[in-house]
Amino acid sequence: MPGNEIEIFDSPDALYHFAAEYITGLISEKLKLLKTVTLALSGGSTPEKVYEKISALSRRLNFKWKHVHLFWGDERSVSPDNELSNFGMAHKSLISGISIPGENIHRIMGELSPEEGAAIYEKDMQNFFGSNGPPIFDLILLGLGDDAHTASLLPFSEALKEDRRWAVPVYTDKGPDRITLTLPVINNAGDIIFIVTGRKKTGAVMEVLSGDNQPCKYPAQGVKLVEGKILWLMDRPAASGLKGKIRPRRQDTK
Repeated sequence: MPGNEIEIFDSPDALYHFAAEYITGLISEKLKLLKTVTLALSGGSTPEKVYEKISALSRRLNFKWKHVHLFWGDERSVSPDNELSNFGMAHKSLISGISIPGENIHRIMGELSPEEGAAIYEKDMQNFFGSNGPPIFDLILLGLGDDAHTASLLPFSEALKEDRRWAVPVYTDKGPDRITLTLPVINNAGDIIFIVTGRKKTGAVMEVLSGDNQPCKYPAQGVKLVEGKILWLMDRPAASGLKGKIRPRRQDTK
């Protein structure tokens, strides 16, 4: 896919360190130009490790979070204290360790019905960003499922067709239902970072970055920024299928 930059690391831990430093540095650079910076968080075990590094790095640097607003790319239909909650994971690994005003945290209310939770989240975004066109997040963090879904944009889901709403429910027979940002919102971001680790993701990475264009089957292919940069941070197992197809810009041996 054109417009993608790729960083490949020899170990997940090297990726976590780099991601934490890069994300913190990017927010700092944006704050030199903006009064506030908006960051949409991802769920999953790999981002959790990155958030832990960001939290520790923030304390060492005395990073100021008062001008950063946290949103989420998606959420499961569970209570915030449920072990499956993306908010709960982010609170434990990041939010609890930093000093950030409560009004800067814009969580998705997964404890409500998916339709109600999506509507309230969209209203929250409209109150913050205004309602004239999709919001412009300064940075969105995304993961990649082994079926090539991202956020909760699942293969062949109706959410992939949405071009008006900012957040929609996603109903599934595999685990809890979900709420997700839509592609018009994701693609309007200033920057996007995909964080992907593990050999289970090899096939999905290959399809998204070098396969035929089938965004309904491989939803992450639908992520195409209007402007800005899409950066992929991957360990070697996740990127192993790209050999000979895309040359990494960075090989980290930490």
